[in-house]
Amino acid sequence: QRQMCIRDSFICEDYRRKGNGKILMDAAKDYAQLNKFGSIELSTSKGNLDGQSLYESLGYIRDQEFYSYDLEI
Repeated sequence: QRQMCIRDSFICEDYRRKGNGKILMDAAKDYAQLNKFGSIELSTSKGNLDGQSLYESLGYIRDQEFYSYDLEI
């Protein structure tokens, strides 16, 4: 199953709370469906409550099994 990954997406502050995030996420879903991806994966910071609320309202399910790690070199 192919998976589409969304990285580093954001809405400039002046355009938040105007439906632009939903428009962006709906376009990503349309693209994924058109190109036959099986799922969309994304991540957000723990403090991004607005983003989490948007994603969950659109049906995204928060992963409870994995943690993300990074090593800067």
